[in-house]
Amino acid sequence: MNPFSDYALLDALLSSIAVLSPEGRIVWANRSFCRLSEQPLENLTGLPLPQALTLAPPYPEDEAGAPLPPEDFTQHLLEHAATCPAECLLLRAGRAELSYAMIGCVSLLPDGHRLLELKENAQAHNLHQQLYEQARRDALTGLLNRQSLQMLLHELHQNTADARGYALLLLDIDRFKVLNDYYGYEVGDEILLALGYHAAGLLDEGQSFGRWSGHEFLCVLPGFDLNRAQIVAEKLRLALKDRFQDDELLPEGGPRELTLSIGVAAWRPEDRSPQFLLSRANAALFEAKHRGRNRTVTDDKCRGDSIFIAAGLLHDAIREGRLLPAFQPIVELSTRRVVADEALARLITPDGTIKPAGLFIEAASQLQLAHRIDIAIIEQTIQHCSTAPFSGIAHFVNISADLLRQREGTDRIMELMQLGCNRCGLEGAAVKPLVIEITEREMLNDTREALDVLRPFIDFGLRLAVDDFGSGYSSFRYLVDLPISFLKIEGELARHAATDRRVRAIIRGIQAIADDLGLITIAEHIEDEATADTLRDMGVAWGQGYLFGRPELASAPCILPR
Repeated sequence: MNPFSDYALLDALLSSIAVLSPEGRIVWANRSFCRLSEQPLENLTGLPLPQALTLAPPYPEDEAGAPLPPEDFTQHLLEHAATCPAECLLLRAGRAELSYAMIGCVSLLPDGHRLLELKENAQAHNLHQQLYEQARRDALTGLLNRQSLQMLLHELHQNTADARGYALLLLDIDRFKVLNDYYGYEVGDEILLALGYHAAGLLDEGQSFGRWSGHEFLCVLPGFDLNRAQIVAEKLRLALKDRFQDDELLPEGGPRELTLSIGVAAWRPEDRSPQFLLSRANAALFEAKHRGRNRTVTDDKCRGDSIFIAAGLLHDAIREGRLLPAFQPIVELSTRRVVADEALARLITPDGTIKPAGLFIEAASQLQLAHRIDIAIIEQTIQHCSTAPFSGIAHFVNISADLLRQREGTDRIMELMQLGCNRCGLEGAAVKPLVIEITEREMLNDTREALDVLRPFIDFGLRLAVDDFGSGYSSFRYLVDLPISFLKIEGELARHAATDRRVRAIIRGIQAIADDLGLITIAEHIEDEATADTLRDMGVAWGQGYLFGRPELASAPCILPR
């Protein structure tokens, strides 16, 4: 028999009522209270009140006027029932939104039990709703803000079991910074307000539009696939372009064209979170900008993954030991004898797919992660070199300007090289097997600064190679300021050596410079015998390419002790 059967009548009341023990634990609650806390009575029984209803600020105050901590509010209610039977409190119940409630009364019952009644305070509730809406909205445009959009995306992603999915449009005002700087922030704000107002008016019920960042907006389309989403994107782009021209937002005498670029992405079954869609939408927006702005691009038309997806894959691969060197042989063209190899970065995905560096190196450079690739590959190359019998061949490794700026990274590489050479008995050798490749696009702007950074490597006995020589003026500056030992002829030049007379003239000029300076030339991307023979006849010393061997992965990453 229910010991609180006398309270059965309280079950029918709309007020939320609970019976508390002298210690402040729940011993009974009516159905309204259970709904408020989102827990059945059997779960509530025995719980301290704060575990069912959590006090939110502003907190009640003690006698000295100091706010009570949330964990003390039950005791506060019990001790002050007689003096403050009608306090206004802000409560959070279960997963429910914050709502105001008023204590109607807290009365003493037999056996020291007390009755707690909570009534909704309509005035306070309305105030809270206003505050809640303000927290969800962008202060300037009144649109959903980024936090609200993220919550919406999370909810949509959790409810894609019906495979309806959803699509995203990421919109950006073209050259907004130019307009903002030229006309001032007040005009810039008017542009953002106009875009938000007109765009929201063009959408149907159930479609959400909000401000994602400064001048980027996000449109969420539940149940849309990529094709339908693209139609909506084009509708928005064209309509807003026309509306901007009619609104006369921009004063006379300056740039007046207002256009949008839009990236479109749709949910895929393999997406583990909304971030994957956002990343693809961002990549599509970037592609739209790259193609000339004022256009819509879908994520399936992008040339590669978003840099954020690539960076995520790279971060996980480094942490899990799935970034490995693949060694490609370099041969002496006159004898076809292997004289060196080059360590090329390869990313192994969790399903075993091998991704070449070209698919993630740009993302790494943009997000300043290139030094982590360098360290991982150089570390494993040194280990590969030091654990095998010394064969006398050189090992070429690439080094980025990002690494040259990282003192800890260069110190780590020096430490590894010293350890590796000690193992091979080469600590006293004037010339070490490792060759550092530098490229025009990766070197520091000041070659003399680069020389200062590279000096410990050079003094240790490492040699330098210029990669992609012939692709720009900076390559010649390296010859003046750095102690270069190798010139690697740019791959596109080498590839056309057998068929293009002008290319051969350029290569002869490079070879003449190398001969005069005592440098060894290496031609890359050699894929057929005719190209190899042509380059050999022009005096190019070494060659590298699929004709002589494809890059082969190291068996497994093996890290030297720290």
